[in-house]
Amino acid sequence: MTLDKVERPGKTLVWSPPDGKAEAVGEFVLIYLNVEKSKEGDRTLSLNNFQLLSEQGNAYTPVSCCQLYAFTKEVRPLTFATEFKAGSSFDILVVFDLPPSATELTLTMSSGKGLTWRLN
Repeated sequence: MTLDKVERPGKTLVWSPPDGKAEAVGEFVLIYLNVEKSKEGDRTLSLNNFQLLSEQGNAYTPVSCCQLYAFTKEVRPLTFATEFKAGSSFDILVVFDLPPSATELTLTMSSGKGLTWRLN
């Protein structure tokens, strides 16, 4: 799995259809990941596998209501349990709502080997 990009679109996400809109309490952080061909067999990923940690020691979990936004970006939405087959590749989007004070972020994934990415 590789980190493709990170976007900070601000306080509002808009998608359609249906006309969807979400307002962040803080600001949205969108994390795009590529799930590469796995030789380890079939796996299941869920939003619960991901967490953002700040240098202040705070932990943040993904915002599930914003996964519909993934369809507008032509990536696969990650639901509560998304199964993928060995040998498959696809892109996923994980959305977080963070306070502006959250800095020096580290994304962790707790599935399989466990992975971390430093987001600056």
